[in-house]
Amino acid sequence: MQIRYASLSVVGPIRTNNEDYLGAWIPEDENERRTRGYALALADGVGGQARGEVASNLAVETALTEFKASKAGTAPNQVLWKMFNAANIAVYDDSMKHRTSGKMATTLLVTIFRNNEVTVGHVGDCRLYLFQDGRVRRVTNDHSYAGVQLKLGLITVEEAKNSPNRSLLTRSVGQDPMIRVDYHRITLGRGDRILQCTDGLYSCVTEGEIFTAISKLEPE
Repeated sequence: MQIRYASLSVVGPIRTNNEDYLGAWIPEDENERRTRGYALALADGVGGQARGEVASNLAVETALTEFKASKAGTAPNQVLWKMFNAANIAVYDDSMKHRTSGKMATTLLVTIFRNNEVTVGHVGDCRLYLFQDGRVRRVTNDHSYAGVQLKLGLITVEEAKNSPNRSLLTRSVGQDPMIRVDYHRITLGRGDRILQCTDGLYSCVTEGEIFTAISKLEPE
């Protein structure tokens, strides 16, 4: 598998510091790309809590370091489990060391591309959209109170989008010493596209607008 990707992050009009952080690791060696794959990670520091930008940076960098240290050929879901646990411990421990600054946490979304598959690990409310066969599908479910209400059929998609509970997370990286991760596996074909994004994107535009832009424009 060969991938082409682009990334963009802006601080936005509300905060003075950017609490989003993203990273990627793509091996130069062809054999390593085949046996280990590519890894992309995206995190959004939990708003309203201290040092969100530190938490997101630490989670992504720790996860990618764990990916690079993993044994080539290890199953992607096992690698993801190690990545998320390492990231969670790193953020949690750092938070405990700086208790006077307030407890910190972050969301984390990681994708491993290998052969013709992408394996997804997910904690929080960052989203992954798959564009395949002329359709768009949201793969991840938001780990928020509004997301739980939506999954149970208690509110509609539109109500979830405008809910005051939309930003109240039920899971995050670094909040507790143990972590629970959602996993997904997708088979990809030539020309399929994947979008990883924070709520800074999907809370401002519709999925239809996202689909139009992704289907017509280059990644950059």
